[in-house]
Amino acid sequence: MINILISVSIFLSAFFISAPTVFAHGEIDITQIGLHEGDIVRASDVADPDIFIINQQGYKRLFLSPAIFGLYAHLRWDNVKAIPKALLDAMPTSGLFRNCEINDYKVHALATTGEDEASLHWVNVSGDNAAEADDDFFEKVFCINTREFQHYISASAYSSLSQIPSYSRASVLPGGVNLTTMPLVLPDGYSISLFTPQAVGPLRFMAFSPDGILFVSMSSSAGLYSSQSQDDGKIFAIPDKNKDGVADQATAVLTNLHLPHGIAFYNNYLYVAEEGKVVRYAYLGDSNLGAREVIVTDLPTAGEHLSRTIGFSPSGKMYISMGSSCNVCEQSNSHFATVREYNADGTGGRVFATGLRNTVGFTFNPSTAEIWGTDNGRDYLGDNLPPDEINIIKDGGNYGWPNCYGKNIHDTDFDKNIYILLYPPLPCGDKEPSLFDLQAHSAALGLRFITAQFSSLWQGDLLVAYHGSWNRSQYTGYKVVRLDVEGNSVIGEYDFISGWLRPDASRLGRPVDVIFDSDGVLYISDDRANVIYRVSKINPV
Repeated sequence: MINILISVSIFLSAFFISAPTVFAHGEIDITQIGLHEGDIVRASDVADPDIFIINQQGYKRLFLSPAIFGLYAHLRWDNVKAIPKALLDAMPTSGLFRNCEINDYKVHALATTGEDEASLHWVNVSGDNAAEADDDFFEKVFCINTREFQHYISASAYSSLSQIPSYSRASVLPGGVNLTTMPLVLPDGYSISLFTPQAVGPLRFMAFSPDGILFVSMSSSAGLYSSQSQDDGKIFAIPDKNKDGVADQATAVLTNLHLPHGIAFYNNYLYVAEEGKVVRYAYLGDSNLGAREVIVTDLPTAGEHLSRTIGFSPSGKMYISMGSSCNVCEQSNSHFATVREYNADGTGGRVFATGLRNTVGFTFNPSTAEIWGTDNGRDYLGDNLPPDEINIIKDGGNYGWPNCYGKNIHDTDFDKNIYILLYPPLPCGDKEPSLFDLQAHSAALGLRFITAQFSSLWQGDLLVAYHGSWNRSQYTGYKVVRLDVEGNSVIGEYDFISGWLRPDASRLGRPVDVIFDSDGVLYISDDRANVIYRVSKINPV
């Protein structure tokens, strides 16, 4: 559709006075129907996917596509409020806005007239003329950010408000398709379904075999952090031979393992990271495995963080991440809270990076081969500290735990030492800062870079599974998010799939890991619902 953005050269400071909280037509006070400025609304009683944001004056602004909705990190699909269509229709639609992010007082107007094209038009009129032409002109103005402003294409100028087309949609866009029994919300153009129709068990990390079969770990039948059943871990093979998007079956190809977690295929071997060791099996094809070979025996055991995650770099080095033995402490065993590097046969082990409290998930940037990983911050500093982190994990890097977190913030609750100012200032100035801070206690786990087959628009961004909090006054996480990546920076965070965390604080699932197959289909493991989800593209985004 054509999104026409019209810029009006008007300075608003003289016009912003106390505004009424009623519609321009005077019918409804939004506070009387339980709405507030900034609420996101949709029609509750019709099959209409349109989403609007409302302002204090009772005007609504249409999000022309989910891509625009996704340009705002604070907007969440599961926070959309449903109201009767009659009330929604009674709210006048506005296309006026300004870029409040840079405090630009120029007013712009957005309109649509067709399909699949967008243009930006400048209209240079005075504030007096705008108010004279439309008494309600300044009550209709919405704030937008720079990213949405830059979303539209510049074109020839307009000379008056009369040239602004009506702000409406030529046709509606379909929403994301949810084929599960859970109230999950995902972007337009994608479908989510259950790859495993029946519950399998508390499933953790995944890998695809050379012949395209999905393998997944189950650390124990009672879950990774249960004190029971720690030696009944399994690895499942879950094929889909007829390619109908539904698993044929889930077959335990390995059993009686001690807390298996990370798995990886490399050079026709299946590698499995148990709590204290790494083992490998020759892969014979069609889910069949050869004999067990123990290749690493020096991984630490016991403590608070039991998962060991494994991955191979493009150059063939093997990396193992292991969390700390405690919430926050000085480690007596230098293997804890590290990423270690080995040769593929288990020889040549060395510490690669330190100060990583619990890097449960890591992946390799396909453009640079760098290791990008999540890290879970310590507990008991309140609801919002410290952040979980995204880090680029460098050889020799120290990422600060236990004394520092985030952007080199000193944890004075733990470290009571007083440091004389030096350069760099101790104890955090010589540590690696986080690349990007996430909401504290999100429990960010598995992550992957988005492939071109999944989305050409989002190729190179990260999908991250938020397992969800357990010790926060209000739960957070329980979703899969997209991190907008530009080069070696993360510039935004957006919900990709949500709905596992319900308004009544019930939790229907806990995403653990994400992985793409060779066709660009996304799979998500869940150790609460005990299933694997399949997310496929139905329309380009």
